[in-house]
Amino acid sequence: MSFSGSWWNNRILTASWIRVHSRKFVAKWFLLSGSQRKSAARKILVALCHRVVDVGFATIYSIAMAISRSNRLLRIIAFFKFIKAALLIATGIGALRLVNRNIYEYATDLVARYHLNPGNHFIAHALERTTSITPRQLYGLGILAFVYSVFFLAEGIGLWSLKRWGEWITVVITGSLLPFEIYEIWHRFSLSKTAVLVFNVAIVVYLIMRLKRERSA
Repeated sequence: MSFSGSWWNNRILTASWIRVHSRKFVAKWFLLSGSQRKSAARKILVALCHRVVDVGFATIYSIAMAISRSNRLLRIIAFFKFIKAALLIATGIGALRLVNRNIYEYATDLVARYHLNPGNHFIAHALERTTSITPRQLYGLGILAFVYSVFFLAEGIGLWSLKRWGEWITVVITGSLLPFEIYEIWHRFSLSKTAVLVFNVAIVVYLIMRLKRERSA
C-alpha cells in the first residue's frame, strides 16, 4: 500500500529527532548534578514517548487513508459492474419481449415514431439486418444477457462488500473476457471498444496487484 513511504518518512524523522536530542542530552549531562540528571533524563524520556505516540498516530492515519482510498476505488469498480448488470438485464428483457414479434415491423414502427429518416444509410442498414434475426437468436441473446448480468452482479456485490472473493471472481471473469474483446476489436475496431478493453485490463492488473499485496501483508 501507499502508506509505506509515509511510515518510512516518520521513522526517519523519529531517528533524526532522537539523534539530535541525544547529542544535546549527552553534552549537558556532564554539567548537571545528580538530581538535575534525573530530572533531565525524565524529561527526555517523556519527550521521546510523546514523539513515538505522535509518529504512531501519524502512521496509523496514513494507513487508514491508504486503505480508505483503496476501498473507494473498489467501490467505484463495483458501481460500474452494477451499471453493466443493469444494462444487460434491460437487454435480456427487451430481447425476450421481442421473441414473438416481427422484428422488422417493430423496428420500422420505432423509426416512424421518432421521426427518423429511413433513407439514412445507417438506419437503412440497421433495418435490413433486422430481417435476418430469428426468434431463436433473440431467445439466446436474452438468456446470455441474464447469465452475464448475474456474473456482473456477483462481481459488484463482492467488490462493494470489500470481500476478497469479490476481487478473485472479478479477476477471473473480467480476465476471461479479455480475449473475446481483443478478437472483437481486431475484426471490428472502434474507439469505444478499445476504451472498454483498456479499462478492463486496468481493473484486472489493479486487482491482481492488490491481491498479491494483501497476501504478502
